Amino acid sequence: MTLSKRLHVHGARIWGIGLEGFVDALPCTIAEHESVGTGTKKTGDWFTLVVWPIRESAGPLVVWRAPGMTPLTNAGVADRLGVDTADAATLRVTTDGGILVEGEPRVRDARLTPDRIRALEAWPHGGVLVRDAGYAAWRLPGTLSAGRLGLLLKQIPDARRLMM
Repeated sequence: MTLSKRLHVHGARIWGIGLEGFVDALPCTIAEHESVGTGTKKTGDWFTLVVWPIRESAGPLVVWRAPGMTPLTNAGVADRLGVDTADAATLRVTTDGGILVEGEPRVRDARLTPDRIRALEAWPHGGVLVRDAGYAAWRLPGTLSAGRLGLLLKQIPDARRLMM
């Protein structure tokens, strides 16, 4: 729930199907959820969220990889990240490869080595990657299906390495 709130100020509104199990002998949860729609839309947008435990993180870090899913303004960034700052622009940086990374500067600087930035920019699967409070997640637009589950199970180990 906390991770979904890092991606949308209201978090998840409705949870759909969810699966818990192990991928490569490590715990993993995959669930679909709806977030409040944009603008005047009454229905929300559905996403698939993959979550796994990590070593404790120093603070929230969000990596926006998918075109069209990136928040266009600084509004709401501090609320989503749960930090208090007078200048939300300091919470966002865009890499040379065009991905948007949100987090407190001390957290970003500690996590974003040149090698990690290159790996994040090369990530071919889209979506949003987030880490906070001992968990990491990967969120993709759309609901969970048998075909999507098969693909996710193959891609989760790579996502884990990216967000270690």
